[in-house]
Amino acid sequence: MVKEIDKALVAEARAALRRYMQRRRKAGETVTIEESLYHEGLSNLRCVLKIDGVSCRMYYRQAEGRWEKASR
Repeated sequence: MVKEIDKALVAEARAALRRYMQRRRKAGETVTIEESLYHEGLSNLRCVLKIDGVSCRMYYRQAEGRWEKASR
């Protein structure tokens, strides 16, 4: 059974995603959101970013409060 993702977690993840994107942009990279937050049938939040022209699947690691690149 997949756990329900509440609105507070979504807000926390959005804020962390903004910070992540700002850090990458400050480092000189081009970052855009290719696919916004989603979690249909999943236990954690995910999104797809385009970083310097390369699509990167990301997931939100709630325990650490940060986004990470998903491995294949």
